[in-house]
Amino acid sequence: MVLAWPVLSLADPKQLVPDDENYEYGTYTLKDFESMAIFIGRVILGFAGAATLVMFVIGGIQMIIAAGNSENFKKGQQTLTNALIGLVVIFCSYMIINFVLTTLGAQNWTRTKLNEVMKQ
Repeated sequence: MVLAWPVLSLADPKQLVPDDENYEYGTYTLKDFESMAIFIGRVILGFAGAATLVMFVIGGIQMIIAAGNSENFKKGQQTLTNALIGLVVIFCSYMIINFVLTTLGAQNWTRTKLNEVMKQ
């Protein structure tokens, strides 16, 4: 849970639900849903990154604790391999999301740009 703290700090309700006149009357625009989807995607990628870090640590500890036992050492290696594959998948998904959003016109979907979009 401690590793997920940076991700949870992104959970600003103003980013998830726009705080303007549209909120009271229920007249949302496509831009509001786009901003919400971007925010949720960033949180999911953040949790996946935190889980990958945990798996790296667990794999390393398994290898250290093996103390010469080749079966336990191989389990640690397999955990590290799976964590590395997970990291590659997370990176590729980030790149795909970035490509799709750039293609659709949401060029800069960083936190500062998202805050600017939400203020409009």
